[in-house]
Amino acid sequence: IGLSGVLPVIWSQFRGWTPAVARSIYQPFNTLILSIALGAQIAAGFFTEEVAWLTLYTAPVTLIGTLIGVRLFHRISAATFRLIVLWFLMAAGIGLLIQG
Repeated sequence: IGLSGVLPVIWSQFRGWTPAVARSIYQPFNTLILSIALGAQIAAGFFTEEVAWLTLYTAPVTLIGTLIGVRLFHRISAATFRLIVLWFLMAAGIGLLIQG
């Protein structure tokens, strides 16, 4: 489970920020952390030709999911947004417990 943004998500939920403000924190944070992780994996030699092809193969589904998420983000209330975020955090936590 890639949970690079858990701490900013929890922090913003405790602060009671609006979804737009919270999103303005999540996106740059995740972009930075995941870019560093990608650079480290490339430097360690883990980014192979197979990984590149798998990335291309999964890109359409990722983009479709992103488009759906952006459209839903603009249509839900702040309370619904917080509820969705908390459910996803709980599901991720349960997933970690099951894997561990």
